[in-house]
Amino acid sequence: MTELKRLAIVSANIWKEAGKPKSGPIFSNYNKDKLRFKQAIRKERERETEVFTNDLHDALLRKSSKDF
Repeated sequence: MTELKRLAIVSANIWKEAGKPKSGPIFSNYNKDKLRFKQAIRKERERETEVFTNDLHDALLRKSSKDF
């Protein structure tokens, strides 16, 4: 994640310095790095939710209704 963020920032800075072109290799590189970073964030959020859900499910299975 850290490396993807660094690449997205570098690409964004290069894109801004070039005058924010709407097409061409600088724009393509900027857009690609930005999308890759956003996808990584989305996957990490999904993974965290899945882990939380699985842990909660396991805890509920181990729960004893008699002790409650």
